[in-house]
Amino acid sequence: MFLQTENLTKQFGEVQAVKSISLGIEGGEFVSIMGPSGSGKTTLLTLIGALDTPTSGEVFIDGEPLSGIKDVDAFRSRKVGFVFQFHNLIGYLTALENVEIPMHGLVSGAERRARAIDLLKVVGLGERLHHTPSQLSGGERQRVAVARALVNDPVLVLADEPTGELDSTTSMEVIQLMKKISKEKGTTFIVVTHDPEVAKKAERIIFLKDGTISRQEAVKSESVEDILALRNSAFGAQLINRKVTDPYMENLGVFKKGTLTKEGEALLSILEKAESVERD
Repeated sequence: MFLQTENLTKQFGEVQAVKSISLGIEGGEFVSIMGPSGSGKTTLLTLIGALDTPTSGEVFIDGEPLSGIKDVDAFRSRKVGFVFQFHNLIGYLTALENVEIPMHGLVSGAERRARAIDLLKVVGLGERLHHTPSQLSGGERQRVAVARALVNDPVLVLADEPTGELDSTTSMEVIQLMKKISKEKGTTFIVVTHDPEVAKKAERIIFLKDGTISRQEAVKSESVEDILALRNSAFGAQLINRKVTDPYMENLGVFKKGTLTKEGEALLSILEKAESVERD
């Protein structure tokens, strides 16, 4: 197992943001983390990325416990890349200069420039090397952030709401770019997102609630994932429980006098088949 957390807990005063989370992620896996605000998503990411230390528990990367690393800054710069919602680019530097920043002190100026140019070409910005963030679109700025995260060839990339400020089309372009890089380089990606359309692009979705893992799902099909999402909706709950609580369900023809209609039974059957696919 490439990444493991064991009973990971983080407490802020009286609040436990992360509560004894144990999980494992394989090398090269593309994982998304979902959950409501306050569920502990970002806190978990900062603990995995050694941006913060746990109150208790441990994180292991490639079998190495983070608590045993003496130079955490050096570890992060060489093994972990970060992509944030607001990209955190330096406004007065060009795209090329922003991507070069993580390499300062590690490689020569010539190598920094060569690596940065190569990566900006990979993310489709070979013609925008000398543009500052204000001269780039939101999607282009996030692509620069992805290139910056990858420039030291990390084994792990952590992305916190990387599409939160992007439109739906651009969001999909950025996520597809990350997936392509993950597949080609074998880089492990963990993406925190509130967007189910982004989440289901992953190989696995980890759901958090109140600081704990509420459930996990392997993503076998985006269409099946759409159907399974019904389980956690008011619509799905009425189908599963065969009990109508919303009168509009009768207007839709799903229930008649409180009983599932033929159409309602068909919808329930589709949901059950999707659950069967998930289990197989």
